[in-house]
Amino acid sequence: MCGIAGHINFTSEVPVEAITAHVRNMCRTIEHRGPDEHGIFVARDVSLVLGHQRLSILDLATGQQPFKNQEGDLVIVFNGEIYNYKELRSQLIVNGCKFRTESDTEVILQAYRLWGESCVNRLNGMFAFSIWDVKENKLFCARDRLGIKPFYYYKDNQHFIFSSEIKGILANNSVTKTFNIEPLNAYLATSYGPGDETFFKDLHKLPPAHTLSLKNGVVEIKRYWKIDDTNESPIDNFEFAAVQFKEKLSSSTQRHLISDVPIGAFLSGGLDSSSIVALMSGQVPDQVLTHCVGFSDKGLDERRYAESVSKYLETNHAEQLVNIDVGSTLDKIIWHMDEPYADASAIPTYYLCESTRSRVKVCLSGDGGDELLAGYAWYAELDRLSKFDKLIPAWLRKNLLVEKLGSIPYFMRGATLLKNISATPEERHINLMTYFNQHSIYSLLSHEYKSSYIRKEHPLRNIYNGLPKNWDDVKRAQLADLQSYLVEDILMKVDKMSMAHSLEVRVPFLDHQVVEFLFNQPTIFKLSGSNQKRLLKAAMKGVLPDEIINRKKQGFSVPIRKWLLDDLKERVGDLLLSSTNSASGAFNTQEVEKVWKRLQSSNGNTIDLSHHIWTLLCFEMWHQQYL
Repeated sequence: MCGIAGHINFTSEVPVEAITAHVRNMCRTIEHRGPDEHGIFVARDVSLVLGHQRLSILDLATGQQPFKNQEGDLVIVFNGEIYNYKELRSQLIVNGCKFRTESDTEVILQAYRLWGESCVNRLNGMFAFSIWDVKENKLFCARDRLGIKPFYYYKDNQHFIFSSEIKGILANNSVTKTFNIEPLNAYLATSYGPGDETFFKDLHKLPPAHTLSLKNGVVEIKRYWKIDDTNESPIDNFEFAAVQFKEKLSSSTQRHLISDVPIGAFLSGGLDSSSIVALMSGQVPDQVLTHCVGFSDKGLDERRYAESVSKYLETNHAEQLVNIDVGSTLDKIIWHMDEPYADASAIPTYYLCESTRSRVKVCLSGDGGDELLAGYAWYAELDRLSKFDKLIPAWLRKNLLVEKLGSIPYFMRGATLLKNISATPEERHINLMTYFNQHSIYSLLSHEYKSSYIRKEHPLRNIYNGLPKNWDDVKRAQLADLQSYLVEDILMKVDKMSMAHSLEVRVPFLDHQVVEFLFNQPTIFKLSGSNQKRLLKAAMKGVLPDEIINRKKQGFSVPIRKWLLDDLKERVGDLLLSSTNSASGAFNTQEVEKVWKRLQSSNGNTIDLSHHIWTLLCFEMWHQQYL
């Protein structure tokens, strides 16, 4: 796991020494991603500089980067791990390739040399890399299928600049830092940043499962993998599917254990993390090193569940009680996240990664299980709502309910449920995943921002346009979440919070073979009424105790309301309520104050608006730091 950076200049106006200095500064800015070693490659003839910050995990002696092949015509900087690199190495040797290291980095380079851009289809892992091809005068970049590792790039008429983090790119003095209002709608609706745009003009994300080629100043982006409806026929027998799933998840877990340094696992005591630890236990010679943090707030504290699983699996368990300093921690999190981000679970995740790093450099996680196995509450809700479609005629839902319910305020309790009865399946999913609706977003904006703001469709609508039409409501929602919520909220949070502490986190559930298998199974194998994650429960039968398998999902119940009304009240006043407009100039203070007053006086008839104020506050704090 590492941090990568690069800069290529299309003109001769900027000397290569200046570009080198820029890349060194970029690397210093993302040093937390790889504090063990630093490397630079300079190609003077084309004004190209590549930089690398290394977190040493594999081939500790000879795995330095940037890495150049023996012929000197290919150079790579790489962030991530390739779990099948040993198998690929054997194939490449058979095809005449020679190796001088034991690293997965060299395997990628030799694979590219033999198979060209299609080499990405053979890689099993999490990765973001860039290869300079001297013969083709081309920069080839790629990001893994699920978007576990980030890749950002900036392009104007003179420069192409890339990095593992936005702050790395902004540390380059060639970059013009200009605010981009376009993602604001998506952020306020979802509390993260779906899509390829960022809050900076000319600065983009390379989407998951895509490659990028830069040649003669022209960028070409291609998709190389996707989940669709052309896979093999699903398995008819549930018990057999559970056996097959267990084998695939076990194999994935084994692949994720490659390491030349000690490796551990997060353990919350929930089904997902407990399953990964259980599968690890049978594949490592010593006790699994498990980690959990506890908090004084009961909604956050899962230590008793983790301890129970640890005793059952006989792991080497460590736990730490943390006192949250929400103000200073939120400042750090916003800096590490690069863009406005309002998922408050980043706070306990930050502390968990900090605590875990004191024992290991590499850790396995259960992330991805909820998306793949229909573990979130909204999947059960969508399934339940789909049954209304069979009971209530469409004309009645459309002509009567829509008229009666269309004007219900978003903050009234039950509004989402009532509106969803009359909505299409897509609209239901969007409603369940949305905090501010389009009307409320527009009303919150200041006059200045309204003048440049273009109302857009919800980002999930665009995703739904590319989904298989013949899938059921739950399966389509799962795939939509896989392409938005999982990538830009969950995985982005895990990457940035773990890398803040130089910790590599691996996610066995997101092995693409596991993902393909699960999407190939019918929804009933994952969800039946209130019984969720059926396949995982069946697969873990006899491996974990029943009380763990059947334990109700907890998640992090973060006390946002308490934080806002106590620890952060002064910041809310300073940044959101102190003048006609908020500190950034984005929001109309009068409209924000209405939400703030509803939050303070909320009762059983209205929903808690804590997350709405939290979302606005996080944007203001980000704006204060970055702009």
